[in-house]
Amino acid sequence: MGGRRPTLPHTQLVILLREENAADSKTLIAKLQQEEPAYQALFELVALCKTLGYSSKHAATQEYPQSFLELEELLSRLYSGAASAEDGARIMNGLIASPVFYQRLLAKLETMAPQLVWEETEALADIAMKSDAEIMAIVKRVAQAPTATRQARPSPVRLLLDNFVEGVHKIRPREPAGISIGQIVSTFVAGTIQAIAQLLDYVAGNRATALAVPLVLFATIFLFNEKLQQNFYEAFVWDEEVPCAYVSGTRGSPSTAPPSTALAAFQHEFGIAMSDYMLRRYRNVQTTLQKIAPVLSDLQKELPEKEYAALLSEYLFYGGVSQLALARSKLAELSDSQRMQHLEQAAALLSRADSLAQKHQMQNAEREAYFLGIAYGFSGKHQEAVEQLRRVPSTSAYYSHSIKLIARWTP
Repeated sequence: MGGRRPTLPHTQLVILLREENAADSKTLIAKLQQEEPAYQALFELVALCKTLGYSSKHAATQEYPQSFLELEELLSRLYSGAASAEDGARIMNGLIASPVFYQRLLAKLETMAPQLVWEETEALADIAMKSDAEIMAIVKRVAQAPTATRQARPSPVRLLLDNFVEGVHKIRPREPAGISIGQIVSTFVAGTIQAIAQLLDYVAGNRATALAVPLVLFATIFLFNEKLQQNFYEAFVWDEEVPCAYVSGTRGSPSTAPPSTALAAFQHEFGIAMSDYMLRRYRNVQTTLQKIAPVLSDLQKELPEKEYAALLSEYLFYGGVSQLALARSKLAELSDSQRMQHLEQAAALLSRADSLAQKHQMQNAEREAYFLGIAYGFSGKHQEAVEQLRRVPSTSAYYSHSIKLIARWTP
């Protein structure tokens, strides 16, 4: 039985035990005893149990050893001649009622059964005296036999799974008749566990598979995790919608009336830039914002500090998020170095916008911290990213994404 599960299935063993005197059963039992030492010991044990007076009335109790320790103690009494009819009944009950008990008993008997090849024993029966050389040749042949006929005991994992299967069958609900939902569920669970157990048996018996399976499993888990990461980061690709919608006058408009030439020029060009931004034409946004950059110095001279800060913060913020969106775009044909340049530019603009928002206590100031954290994170500056994202309050619409990013970027 080396490297395999019991040659004789439990269901067939039960039939043999119940119809032991039938001609077919006797033939099969004799064959098993001849071919596999463990089965010779098993059926000798069965015969011993029956000589103790085992009968069907003992089987009604359905009691049998539940652990290896109990089994060893019972076998000790049986082989020492100190056993009772009840002890024999417990062995027979276990063999008939439990596949797990059958496997445990067989594993125990394998350690006790002779491991030599039968053919050598038969050959020696006809030899009266051999020379030293002839005896040595026989010893060498017999010594090599266990490598081919060595019998494997069930592994601890295998026994654990079999115990689990038996436990599932025991706890399923009892119904008076028909097939219950409990039976269906327990059968499904037991079948699944048995399939896993058979796979473990195959892997354990095949060295190449035993080495390959962990590698395949590791690669599968790695690729699955990579796919999950990619799906999560899809939320930070803004080819279908903008990172943050633009609403005119979000942080107030200058109160100067009528507007100066510089302010009118700024508002006109900035409106064009925001129109491109909402249409996700992020390159056009950069071009237009660069065009109106010289006007900012004139505005600083004309407007009160708070009003100028409000306009400048909008200019810096939307310039920064458009750079960030361009860096993350799947539609833009950019090299890795070009994407990194856009991320660095985004971080620089958003950092300035964040400073203004904090200094002047502007509304919705967490948006600068949130997008600055994203720019840092995708630039590889995870520590700086986490510091910014932790500033996002739990009341913010950005909070749920910020805590997920923190979890991924925390060292």
